[in-house]
Amino acid sequence: MARAHALTEPGGASVLLAAREAFLHGVHVTAAIAAIAALTISVVAMVRLRHIPPGTLEQD
Repeated sequence: MARAHALTEPGGASVLLAAREAFLHGVHVTAAIAAIAALTISVVAMVRLRHIPPGTLEQD
């Protein structure tokens, strides 16, 4: 961002805007991937543990 401020006014502003949009796009993509991964893991856990009735785990 320091380099964008060093550029001339129209050029620096457009570089700063493009960098901000690219960063936000990356954040959104990462959040979407994390949400899909969390949902997938929860569904897999639910399916794999479905056959175990509640309260039947052995306690030492």
